[in-house]
Amino acid sequence: MLRLAVIADRLPRSPWTVGPMVLAACRDLALRGHEVTLIADSVEHPPLAGAARVITRTVYDHRARASIKGVAALAASWLHQIKPDVSISFSRVACADVWLPLEPSARSRHGHVTRRLGPGGPLCVGAVIHDLKHAPSDALDTLAERKHGAPGPGVKHILTLGPAAALAVRRELPAVRDRVVPLPLPALIPRVPQAMAAVLRKRVRTLLKIAPERVVALCSATGGIDRHLLPVFDAVAHLHAGHRGQGPLLLVVASDAVAVQRAADAGAPGGLSGAVRVVTPTHRFEALLAAADLVVAPIPRHGSAWSACGPARLAADAMLHSRPILALRGAPGAEYIRPDAPTPGLVVRQPRPLDWYVALQTAMDPTWRVGCGVAARAVADVQGFAWPRWLDEVEAVLADVSAQRTAGPHAVARVTPSPGASSPAEADRGAAAPRHPGPKSGVR
Repeated sequence: MLRLAVIADRLPRSPWTVGPMVLAACRDLALRGHEVTLIADSVEHPPLAGAARVITRTVYDHRARASIKGVAALAASWLHQIKPDVSISFSRVACADVWLPLEPSARSRHGHVTRRLGPGGPLCVGAVIHDLKHAPSDALDTLAERKHGAPGPGVKHILTLGPAAALAVRRELPAVRDRVVPLPLPALIPRVPQAMAAVLRKRVRTLLKIAPERVVALCSATGGIDRHLLPVFDAVAHLHAGHRGQGPLLLVVASDAVAVQRAADAGAPGGLSGAVRVVTPTHRFEALLAAADLVVAPIPRHGSAWSACGPARLAADAMLHSRPILALRGAPGAEYIRPDAPTPGLVVRQPRPLDWYVALQTAMDPTWRVGCGVAARAVADVQGFAWPRWLDEVEAVLADVSAQRTAGPHAVARVTPSPGASSPAEADRGAAAPRHPGPKSGVR
C-alpha cells in the first residue's frame, strides 16, 4: 500500500471532461488499497472520489477559473504536511514525482507562482506537455527558466497520452527525454453487453427520429467551434443530397449545441436539414456510441483539446466499442491507423470537403465498417485503452518511484513503459518546502 497525493486543478463532474477521469483514478486507486489524498483547486462532486480524502482550495463554481497560484501554494503546503510516498500531478503545476498535465496554462501565470513560492517552489508550465508539437514555444521558454528545460527538481517521470505525444515531448525537450513514459489513451466508458447495446441503439435512434438503417457518424465538438468542422459539414451535405436524404447522418456532441448548429447551417445553407443532429454532453455516452456506426475525428490536437476531453476520449472509447474511425491527420486516434496492418479506420490527409466526402463514402459500405470495427477492438485491446489496464500502468509508475526512493538515490528505474518507449532515468529529488503556508482549504 502506498500513501499517494494527487494534485489537480478544477474538477467538474461533466462527462468527457478532466474531472471524472481524475476522480475515477482517485477512487480506484483507493479501492486497490492505497491511501489517496486529492489536492485540488475545487471539486464539483467530491463523492466521485470514493474513499479518497479530498482537500480543496475553494468551493466549486462553474463560472470561475482555477487559481494556479492557489493550487501551487495549497499543493506545496499539504505535500509538506502529509509526506506521501509518491505524488502525481494532473495539474498545470509540476510539483510532484509523476506529472501528467491535462489542462493548458497561461505562461504569464508562471511569474506569479515563482514570486509566491520562490525559485525553488513548484513549476507552472505554459502549455500542455503532450501537445508540445503544436505549441512548443511557450512551454520551452517557461521550462528553460528552470534547469535548461527540466520540469522541476522533484519530477521523476513525465507521462504522456499516446506514442506520438511521447515522441513530440522527447524531440522538443531533450533534457527530459529519459523521463518520458507514454501511456495509452484512457477509455472510461466500459463495454456493455451486446443485448444492452442493441436496446440503447434502438432507444436513441427512436428518440432522435433516426431510421434503423441510417448510417450515423458520431463527432465531438466539446472543445468548441473549430474551423475543421466546416469541411465535414459540407461533405455530409453533399452526400445527403446525392443519396436523396439517406446519406450518413452526422451526430455532433457539443457543449454549445446552438452555436454548433448555427455553424452547420452556415457551412452548407439549405443542405443540412436532415444531415446533422446536435446533442449535448449530458446524454449517456455509451448510448450515443451504441447508436453510432462510426466516429469522425476532424479536430487536430490543440491547447484545449484535452481539457474538454472530447476528441481524445472519443477516439479511445470508439475503438474500445468496436467503432471505426475517420480521423484527420494529427487528430487523436490517427496514429493508430496504419495502412500496413488491419486498420481501425481511415486517415483524412487534408481538411477539405472532397477528402471528407471520399472517406464518408467509403464508410457507407457495411462490410468495410465491420472489418474496421474488429480491427478497432483489437487495437484497443493491444494498446490498453480499457480503464483498468490504463490505471495498471499508472500504478506501476507510482510503485516504481516509491521503490526507487526506498532503494536510494542511485537506484535504477524499473518502469516498464508502453511499446516503443525508452525507460525513464532517475532524477534528483530536491523539492523545497513551501515558503508560505497554503491558503485556507476545505477538507472532506
